[in-house]
Parts: sequence; structure tokens; C-alpha cells
Amino acid sequence: MEAVLEIVLQIFGEFLIQLFAEALVDLGFASVGEALKRPLAGRPFLAALGYVILGSLAGALSVWVVPHSLIASPALRLANVFLTPLLVGLCMVGIGSWRVRHGRDKSLLNRFSHGFIFAFSFAIVRYHWTGGA
Repeated sequence: MEAVLEIVLQIFGEFLIQLFAEALVDLGFASVGEALKRPLAGRPFLAALGYVILGSLAGALSVWVVPHSLIASPALRLANVFLTPLLVGLCMVGIGSWRVRHGRDKSLLNRFSHGFIFAFSFAIVRYHWTGGA
């Protein structure tokens, strides 16, 4: 039972790192968009490419801050590359719904596909640079 709790806490730690980074990026885009008073997205494919770049940069920055994986098992680290982005993407959909309910604009990052792309790029970089690959 103790081992299961440890695994859950390790995965939850990686999840929180990615969710926090994505929320900061979302806040940054919202504030820049508000400052410039321009629409946040006109070309979703170009935005997706931007999220790959930003996710990779955020992943690299997170390795600098937390230089080791929070997950001990190599198999779970690999599973985390796919599981955590799925969960983060779903969380970003929830955040987008909350924003709409409260009269705020929803950014592209608040859609599952773009939230997943950002988090997946983040996870791949963390996996590679923390000894996963």
C-alpha cells in the first residue's frame, strides 16, 4: 500500500509541475493579449507550433529548477509522458469552461488539443533530460 501511495504522489508531483507551467503560460498570453487588445488566435496550426516551442522551453526550465524526475520507476516515467499531458489537457478544458462561465475569453491553450500539445512537449523534454531516454 505504501508503494502505491508513493507512485501516486510521484505522478501527482510531475502533473503539478506541468499544470503550473501551463497555467503561467496561459496567464501570460491572456495578459499580453489584453495589453495589445488583439485576438489570441487566428491560425490554430501556427499556435500549436508555438505551444510545442513554449512547452519545450518550459520543460527545459523545469529541469533547471527540478533536475531529477519525481518518478522513480523508469516504466512509470515513460507512462507519465502520455498520462500527464492527457490530464493537463483535460484540466485546461475545465479552466476554459470556468473562464467562459465567468465572462472571460477562452484562449487556445484552454482547448484540449493545444493544452495537450504544450504538456506533451514539456513532458518529452523532462523525460529526456532527467534520464528517461
